[in-house]
Order: sequence, then C-alpha cells, then structure tokens
Amino acid sequence: KKDKTDRFLFLSAMTPAKGADVALSIAKEMNLKIDFAGLGGSTSVAIEQESKINPNIRYLGEVTEEQKISLYQNTKALIFPTGVHGNWVEGFGLVTIEAMSCGTPVITWNNGAMPEIVVNNQTGFICNNMEDLRNAIINIDNIRPENCRNRVEENFTYQVMAKKYIRLYKKLLDGKSW
Repeated sequence: KKDKTDRFLFLSAMTPAKGADVALSIAKEMNLKIDFAGLGGSTSVAIEQESKINPNIRYLGEVTEEQKISLYQNTKALIFPTGVHGNWVEGFGLVTIEAMSCGTPVITWNNGAMPEIVVNNQTGFICNNMEDLRNAIINIDNIRPENCRNRVEENFTYQVMAKKYIRLYKKLLDGKSW
C-alpha cells in the first residue's frame, strides 16, 4: 500500500531482547507516532504507562491477524531493533517478512538474519547504532513500498523457499556442502 499513515509500528514481544525498550525510547526522543502491538513482556508495563500520558504512543497489546495486516498495510515503517542489547540473535524475524509483504519498510538492527532479509537502503535500514536508527527514521520516506513487496515475492514466498530447500537438500544428499 502506498498511502501510509504517519505512524510507525513495533510488533513483537514487548521485551528488551526484541528491542521494545529501544523502540519506546526513540519514539519518545523523536516524538514519533507509534503503535506497539504483540505479546506482553517485561517492557509492556512501561509502554502501557507511557501510552496513558503520551498521545503519540498507542499500546495495542495482542492483535488478531486481521488487525496485524491492517497495521502493516497502513504504517510508515516497522521498527524492529531486535538484539540491540546483544542478548538475542534473531533467527528469522517473520514480522519483517510480513511487513515487507504489505509494502512496509523495516528499520532493524544488524543482528542475526536481519541483513539477509532487509536490503539496506532498498527495503529498509540495517542499523548498527542509535545514530543509524535516528537517520533511518528520518529517511524512511526514501524507501519505495514496491521494493519491499518485490523482495518478499522474489525470495520469501512459500513456493520460492520450498524450491530453495529442495535444492539445498539435494546438495546435502549428494555430499556437497551448502
């Protein structure tokens, strides 16, 4: 979707491992309009309390699949600073694929699988520090929604991924390394 709102989104478990505290901190610092959705966790209390005094911050808690799709379609970008504290390695990050499939860019941390999913400066931004995170937020309108959608269609549909797994399994069965 090309007509996005001016709101950002954090959708994941509300924990420091997923970067919920960093998303809250940067939202307050930059006066961002942001929605927090997902499983409660150690950071959810702080987010919920902040949402009561800051009209730009909304705490939605767990959302349905329909609500999640609507959030992805309408948000300016997904902020997903997973592993920012060095205490978590993101193995895949399904929320990033879901967001990009809706044409929504992703602002994430240089952690785990994130550089394999998000193409820096094309489908979002890979951040190494807080200054990168601030710059990503400022420059998010430079990312074209169709780049995000195309990335998913070319690399992450179930058909494409199944073919890649079959190729890999055949290599392994033939005694070749991947």
